[in-house]
Amino acid sequence: MRAKTLAMKLFAVLGIASLVFLVGCGGTTAQSINQRDGAGDGAHQFASTGNLVVSQILHSTTLLADGRVLIACGTTGAVVPTGEGELFDPVSGTFRSFAATPRRFCTATLLPNGKVLIAGGSTDQTARNSAELFDPATGLFQPTGNMTSARSGHTATLLSDGRALITGGVDQTAEIYDPAAGTFVPTGNMFTARSGQTATMLSDGKVLVAGGDALGTAELYDSSSGMFSPTGSLMIPRSGHTATLLPNGKVFFAGGAGPTNDNEFAPIDPRTELYDPATGQSSNAGNMTVPRMWQTATLLTDGTVLLVGGYVGGFHTTTSAEIYDPASSIFTATASLAQSRAYHSATWLADGSVPVTGGQHAEPGPPAALNTAEIYK
Repeated sequence: MRAKTLAMKLFAVLGIASLVFLVGCGGTTAQSINQRDGAGDGAHQFASTGNLVVSQILHSTTLLADGRVLIACGTTGAVVPTGEGELFDPVSGTFRSFAATPRRFCTATLLPNGKVLIAGGSTDQTARNSAELFDPATGLFQPTGNMTSARSGHTATLLSDGRALITGGVDQTAEIYDPAAGTFVPTGNMFTARSGQTATMLSDGKVLVAGGDALGTAELYDSSSGMFSPTGSLMIPRSGHTATLLPNGKVFFAGGAGPTNDNEFAPIDPRTELYDPATGQSSNAGNMTVPRMWQTATLLTDGTVLLVGGYVGGFHTTTSAEIYDPASSIFTATASLAQSRAYHSATWLADGSVPVTGGQHAEPGPPAALNTAEIYK
C-alpha cells in the first residue's frame, strides 16, 4: 500500500508525540539549528500580536474581502479536532472564536460571492463528505450540498469560472463544486490516488496537482474538458511541501521529504524546483538555507517568496525564515520567529505583512500545540 502523507500518519496515532517516528532525520543538530536561526537581513522583523483563543495545528487561513482572516479546520494535536473557528482582525490584532463543525484536514476556499466553502475533513479516523459555507457578513455557517465522496487531506482550488475543484484525499477521484447550484458533481479522475498533495491554479486556467503521499508525479486538470493529463514529474518526491505560483507563471516547489525503502519518510531535502507550464518540466531552483518541511511559503508584494519555520530534521522545529528571489535564484535568511513552529499558517495581507498563526512547537522539549501568533513586516 502507498504511504499516507506524513500528517495523516502523525494523527493516525493518538497524540502528537508520535511525530518523532515519522519526520525524516535530516541530520541537523539542535545546536546548528539555533546558530542558523540567529541570522537575518536586518530589514524585517516578526512582531508579536494577539493570541489565538484555541491552540491550532494544521489549520487553514483564508483572507476575507473585508481584510479579516478566517481560521478553520484545526486540531490541538490529538485525534479530535478543535471544533472552534476564529476570526483574526489585523487592525486590532485580536482573535475572536466561534463554534464550528469539528473537522481536521478539511479545506477552506474563498468563493467569488465572498463566502468560504468548508469541505470534508474528519472528526476522528473517518473522512466526511459534508460541506458548509461560512458567511463573513453574518459570522454564521450555512449548509450546502454534500461531496460525492468522503475526503480528508484533499485539496480545493478555485477555478477561473468561480467553481471549485476538489481532488483526492482518499482516492484518485475528483469533483466540482458549483456555488450557484450549491452542489458537487464528479469530474474526471486523477491518474494517481493522492493525499496531502498541492493543487495550484496556473495562468492558463489549468490546475497543477503534484506530490503528496511522498510521490514525485504530477498531473494537470483542464476544466474545459473535465479531464486530467500527466505532466512532467517533480525532480524529487515530496510530502509536506509547498507550491507557490510566481508572477512569471512558473510554480516554485520547496521543502518536504520522500519515502525510504521501508515506506517511511526520508531526510528532509534542501532542494527546490521550478515547474514551467510552457515545457511541462521542472528544473533546479537552488537549495534552501535550511532544509525544512511543513513550512509555509507566501508570495510577497515584490514577487519574492517568504519561507517560514517548519521541521528541520532531528524532530526539531525551527524559528528560521528565508526569502527566495526568483530573479536571482538566491535564498537569503531573514528575520527569525520568536517561537519555532511547524504545521502553522501564514497569510499575505493587503499591506504586505504576513501573520503567522499557531502550529506545533518541538524545540526544546516534546511537541506542543501553539496559540501564539506573530506578524512578519
